[in-house]
Amino acid sequence: MEPMEKQNLSERITERLIAAIRSGELSAGQKLPSETELAASLCVSRNILREAIKTLEMFGVIESIHGRGTFLSGDAAARIANLGFVAALAQNRSVQSLLDSRLVLEPGLAEMAALRRTEDDLRSLRGAIGVMVRPDSCGGPSFHEAVARAAHCELPEKLMGTVLAQLSATDYARVQAEMTEKTLRLEIGEHTRILESIEAGDGETARRRMEAHLRSRFSVIGGFSEEKRR
Repeated sequence: MEPMEKQNLSERITERLIAAIRSGELSAGQKLPSETELAASLCVSRNILREAIKTLEMFGVIESIHGRGTFLSGDAAARIANLGFVAALAQNRSVQSLLDSRLVLEPGLAEMAALRRTEDDLRSLRGAIGVMVRPDSCGGPSFHEAVARAAHCELPEKLMGTVLAQLSATDYARVQAEMTEKTLRLEIGEHTRILESIEAGDGETARRRMEAHLRSRFSVIGGFSEEKRR
């Protein structure tokens, strides 16, 4: 592949890799060069390359197998269609506003939940994670809804409910539905660490972990609009 120009960012690397898949330069099941080799061939830093890899992994275009390396998935060509959808979603100001609202509200709610949660709240939080682990189990509140309730602060809880309801009515719901098994495992792990902080009554850590979780989750969409924000 041709080297990347220095001013390009991770989303441009994503586009380059997608173009290589479409052209047949990279084929389904093919093992990619090592991270060091690939970053050098594109003339970018490994950190920028990792952001592109993270995006492609989330949508199942590539798979990282411990001890073996990184491979294109068997249905990589079909899955890259989802990335065009995400790029369009990034330009939706309504969705971006709702995601920004979550970043403002949820870390504070997580901190308050750590200080005010009851045993019933903890059971609800554990149950919400359990639904993610066992999709065939009985439904219940989402983890983020359960955190808002555990904060026992009526107005922010209602605001969060409104934000989540509005997001579920947008195309953002499709991003959730397209989550790969690996991404789901990562999300469960992050939720579990937030719950551990709430159980321990550690508000500061709960706040920090919630913010890190949300920023990581939204970076896939936000990265596509980085150029627009400059």
